[in-house]
Amino acid sequence: PGADDSAAAITRASRGSMSPMASSSAGGCTGVGAARPRGWDLVERHVLIEGEPGIGKSALVRAAVAAAQEAGCQVFWGAGDELGQELPLLPFLDGLRVREPSANRRQNTIVGLLRGEVTADRGADVPAVLAEQLLALVTEQCAVRPTVLVIDDLQWADQASLTLWGRLARS
Repeated sequence: PGADDSAAAITRASRGSMSPMASSSAGGCTGVGAARPRGWDLVERHVLIEGEPGIGKSALVRAAVAAAQEAGCQVFWGAGDELGQELPLLPFLDGLRVREPSANRRQNTIVGLLRGEVTADRGADVPAVLAEQLLALVTEQCAVRPTVLVIDDLQWADQASLTLWGRLARS
């Protein structure tokens, strides 16, 4: 398959749906799903790219993300980090750009939770509360316009991020 086929491997998300990652059998990459036609008429809710280092997984995702942006999708990109595993939900917080206050009320709630300005119920698991808020934020973003959420290097993500990813994949 050529570059156009690789770019078509990510399918555009429809309102209320999302496509967190891409997949293709191109260039030695294997994963869930298959290359999609140029018409972007199918919706893939989640896709995982797997493969050996250096075979072009990131290049495939970058090409597909560029095509998704050209098609009008908003794109959010976060990454797992071996050193960041002690920080719950970091790939999502970075990817969804929720570190600073904004006009978005949900983002401000998340920032408030991170800074201790908003408190969770006594005894509540703060990462779980954050995960619920991030899940709601992704849902809101998907309702605004087609959305692609990429979490690169998922193997380095913390457990809370993996759990949230699983919930997004099932939703």
